[in-house]
Amino acid sequence: MNRFVRFEGGQVGVSGDRAAAAAWYERHLGLQQLWASDDEGQTLLAFPRRHALPLQSVKAPLWGERGHRNGSTRLALACGDLGATHAALRDEGVRVSAIAADPDGDFFRFEDCEGTELLAVAVPTARGRFDGYAPARIGVADLARACRFYCDRLGMTVHAFGAGRALLGLGDYLPLRLEEGLPADCPRGGFARPCLLAADLAEAHGWARDADLRPTPIRGAPDGLRVFALHDPDGTPVHVWSYPGATE
Repeated sequence: MNRFVRFEGGQVGVSGDRAAAAAWYERHLGLQQLWASDDEGQTLLAFPRRHALPLQSVKAPLWGERGHRNGSTRLALACGDLGATHAALRDEGVRVSAIAADPDGDFFRFEDCEGTELLAVAVPTARGRFDGYAPARIGVADLARACRFYCDRLGMTVHAFGAGRALLGLGDYLPLRLEEGLPADCPRGGFARPCLLAADLAEAHGWARDADLRPTPIRGAPDGLRVFALHDPDGTPVHVWSYPGATE
């Protein structure tokens, strides 16, 4: 069995008031709070039909230099009516970009209450303002090298390759999109990070350490969500986690 089961969306770091950030996500994105734990420094938000988004309290120096909230990763959210959502967020005072055309779904960029950049991607089957994740996008310096890492090390499969991007899948959940052209001075450690589910977190952590992937220490409650980060060839962190009932 592959030590990594599936890609499960992502996690957003919050350096300020996590309760206020959760209220922002509820108000503007239509998410619903499932639970919050001050001991774990985490709030779990749910999309209307599927997927969940954890907000994690973090110290800014651990997640990239100040002024560099946005690293090489963009979490993407599935949007059923891109034009209406773009207009509504703009009218609500959310900072948004223009809508851009894309073969994998037109999109626009927007910033959360702390300036972390997310993507709204057109997905015709999505309901409501946001209905879960779309493929997260990770910037890479060398597409072929990055694909070899994500496939050989993390067990992913290339679904499509070309035109400076590749779509990679793992399990039956969500794909990831790699995009070539990472600027040399791009900060890698942003506040939004993709997450992989591990079949055995301790085994995955030991493997990452032995493979010189610079894993961070495992954190989290023993009977709850536990997570560490490893790094791809460009130094971009990818979270690896497990939680009770995840592989049942």
